[in-house]
Amino acid sequence: MRILFDLNVLLDVSIRWREFPESLQLYERVLADADLEGAIPGCGYTTLHYILKRELGESRSRAALANFANRFRLLPFNAKTASQAQAIEMSDLEDACVAATAVLGNCNWIATRNEADFRQSPLPSRTPGRILQWIENGRHQPN
Repeated sequence: MRILFDLNVLLDVSIRWREFPESLQLYERVLADADLEGAIPGCGYTTLHYILKRELGESRSRAALANFANRFRLLPFNAKTASQAQAIEMSDLEDACVAATAVLGNCNWIATRNEADFRQSPLPSRTPGRILQWIENGRHQPN
């Protein structure tokens, strides 16, 4: 089962884990469970760097990104992904790029704190807490 982590969840893991502990819990659960695989949208890599750099500084930001890329699959963003994103009827192109990356990267879920932003996504999106609940309940569909 492959779960794409939206940028807000990756930021939670890096700098807001006290505020959003379920994001960190999901990250750690994915790392610990051989049946789960985490993925990162390549379209957001530089955005993550920009935000993390402001909070952590250059070297710690790069270290956080390297950690994510070493532990999770970094999914590419290319012409095919851009075309797919344009075809998805979502109001925010950045979210459509994340959704298209997830689809082409064979993901099953998008972990995000902003489920409403992904209502038109071809893949289901759930909060980290709902995905954790789903995993802990024997991989049944979350409520």
